[in-house]
Amino acid sequence: MTDNSKQPIRLKIYSQAYGGYGVGKHEGRVLFVPDTIQGDEVDVCIQEEKKNFAFASVLAFVKQSPLRIPSDCPYDEKCGGCQWLSIPYETQIQFKLEFLLDALKRTGKIPLENKPHVHTSSSRYYRNRVLLRGTIHEGGRIHVGFMERSSHKQVAIAHCLNVDPLINTFIEDISKFHTACKAQKFRIEVQVLPASQRLLLVLHSLHGVDSLGALKKELSQNKYVQWVGLSSELVKAPFFLFEKDLDCEFFTSPGAFQQVNVPLNHEVRRLIYDFIKEKNIKSVLDLFCGSGNLSLALAKPGSSVLGVEQSNTSIRIANHNVVQNKIQNARYECAPAHSFLKGLVQSKASFDLLIVDPPRKGMKECIDSIKKLKVPYLIYMSCDPVTLARDLKELSDMYEIRETHIFDFFANTEHLESLVFLSLRKNLPHLQVT
Repeated sequence: MTDNSKQPIRLKIYSQAYGGYGVGKHEGRVLFVPDTIQGDEVDVCIQEEKKNFAFASVLAFVKQSPLRIPSDCPYDEKCGGCQWLSIPYETQIQFKLEFLLDALKRTGKIPLENKPHVHTSSSRYYRNRVLLRGTIHEGGRIHVGFMERSSHKQVAIAHCLNVDPLINTFIEDISKFHTACKAQKFRIEVQVLPASQRLLLVLHSLHGVDSLGALKKELSQNKYVQWVGLSSELVKAPFFLFEKDLDCEFFTSPGAFQQVNVPLNHEVRRLIYDFIKEKNIKSVLDLFCGSGNLSLALAKPGSSVLGVEQSNTSIRIANHNVVQNKIQNARYECAPAHSFLKGLVQSKASFDLLIVDPPRKGMKECIDSIKKLKVPYLIYMSCDPVTLARDLKELSDMYEIRETHIFDFFANTEHLESLVFLSLRKNLPHLQVT
């Protein structure tokens, strides 16, 4: 509940919690406070009460943490695009490592024998895809940017420290001209194609299908734009070469999901690629496979690949990737992972390796079928350490962790990606795992 009549609470933030919250205690109760970090001293007001804890908002900073550094972003105080620009990069990494270890310990009840391998990123200009909020003003002037923290107000920007330089060039260009479109708000997805250093743009209208027609035509004249279209046109959008990696060409389509941090995505692929060669993996099942990001290249050394994904768009791209790369031993099917798994269990299908890359909610509904398949090796890619830990706990009676990795795909935010390699426990009957 919300109660603004209470007196402000003076709070010392003593740790970080996953989700971007600082953690403090008042009268024995834990309070989670956004936009704070360990060492901050703040006056807060409780916003939402829970049984054993509460969420609070900052009224004023009494003393700032010694961990903080001056932010070099002029929009940092208002913009909700990132949370940690005022935290040194090394400290960000330590916080994220603690997020994973804490989740595994508290939620998963899993002690790690070896510390996770940490894969860091450039902390500037790393992001190759972004959703911008736009405003067309009277007279046709355009401003784009992000949303203000805890608000629906736009923060117009001229430059972002997190996005690819080509996106910043586009932001500068769009801010210079006047459109023939009427005044309105809109959204625009901007995707860099690393292979060609061109842009894919998707316009999302908030005022009807035809309201952004003039802007679409105008943006098509920009020298960096490879394709621009309305969101209603995505069904028929063409394919474009996104990048080349591991002797494969990876294609995409406007509006389709691709990992935003290309160098770290390459590191993930190589870890998995090296693993299948080391273990002589012959058959791979890739659940929540997207457009084949993690499994496409695995067919090149000779492994057979079956990918499953619920998104029609992603499967359309995945099968285009198979054709373009002339791969004979990979196929991708559109289906919900949990129902597809049940069919595999009934048919007594067999695989050497299972790769899973589920959405933030995890794969709770798949656990029983995974156990029944008894695939010797499992690789779990996760964007949420809490649901990862929950799922690993459910699998722990059959699978043991071989190694863990943290990838800082999203520098200057609280988000992280984890990669966990597991194998069937050696004491399970009738199974040989090396």
